[in-house]
Amino acid sequence: MDGYLHIGNNITDFEAAYSIAKGAASTASLFITVDTFRSEKLQSLTNTHSLASGTFSCGAVSQHPLQVLHGEVQFFTVNEQTSDGKNLKYNLTLLSVESKVYHLRGYKKIDASIAFSVRQTWKATTTLYTEITNEDGSIVGRGILKMSWGNFKNEMRSFKLVLPNRSRGEKISNTLNFCKSFMKEIGHYFFAPCTSLQFPDIGTAGYFSKPSPQKIAHLEAEDGVKSIIKIWEPPKGVRRRQMPILFLPGASVDDQIFSLPTIPTNTIDFFTSLGYTCYVSILRFGILPAAQLGCTAFDARLDVKAAMEFVRREEKDRKFYVICHCLGSIATGFALLTGTVDANWIQGMTCSQVFTNLRFGKVNRIKASSQMLEKIYEVGTTDNWFALPPR
Repeated sequence: MDGYLHIGNNITDFEAAYSIAKGAASTASLFITVDTFRSEKLQSLTNTHSLASGTFSCGAVSQHPLQVLHGEVQFFTVNEQTSDGKNLKYNLTLLSVESKVYHLRGYKKIDASIAFSVRQTWKATTTLYTEITNEDGSIVGRGILKMSWGNFKNEMRSFKLVLPNRSRGEKISNTLNFCKSFMKEIGHYFFAPCTSLQFPDIGTAGYFSKPSPQKIAHLEAEDGVKSIIKIWEPPKGVRRRQMPILFLPGASVDDQIFSLPTIPTNTIDFFTSLGYTCYVSILRFGILPAAQLGCTAFDARLDVKAAMEFVRREEKDRKFYVICHCLGSIATGFALLTGTVDANWIQGMTCSQVFTNLRFGKVNRIKASSQMLEKIYEVGTTDNWFALPPR
């Protein structure tokens, strides 16, 4: 792999470091051989360590190539920064002719951004985000190394089985098994929109201790559809404010979009600490049994009305502030524009992501024009989102 390496620790972004290093002609090259374990143990490449050897060259680091003393390549490790993402991680120890030790740490990013794109798949599997450090961990430089088409062809020709006493057919079989396992992992992301749903982890490891809602009420809209509203009161000792806040989340979520237990201070924590009573209504397109009815955002305007009427009863007809998100914003817009709710009930409102001026992307316009894709997905998967245990 060849690319450019910026020397210094003043730039943390790899793309920016690559661009600056390219302008300065600060080139770098990595030539390594990766020895994997036996192919029968590589049916899943996830988190598999492989040994690496070779050389790294960068004139700005050393005038002579650095030897890879030892190193490892990990295939498809979990990317902690991207949901349902994987990395190909490189961890190499380098030795210069001056007997100075460096470390190369790099990764390739594989995620759903490569879906149905040969160009993005090529970029993801051949782009190595690279960081060089001293032995004490201080940064020497950052940059990006890329594999050319010519080098890729050479790599394909280099596959071989090094175990002795194996037949030619067995060697070919082992090579094909490795490639099959590799392509299976890549295929999961290339065909991501067609793959099975990834259900959330319902465990509570890493959760912060959060107050439970003081009250949970069941609402029923004019058309008989049932929804839920949860209420959080300010903590003891905090002066209560007169104006309450009504939160209306979007589709396929519930109150946790505002009451998330995985961060130290979530939205509900913040506003209740300031003395606000917080109401969070889960509309019919949220995580509720009613979501199976196939209602629209226009239908959900009736849930908005039921929630606002509940808040008015609880607060003795005081005006309230509304914070709505995504499809919750659209449903609230419908409720206001059709006169389903009275704008005089509301003291003020914040809408995130969208409101009444809808501008769909090209892909969403295609999907909205027909239910064909939805029907194909239903036929192609046996997953049942609604079979998840309730939170």
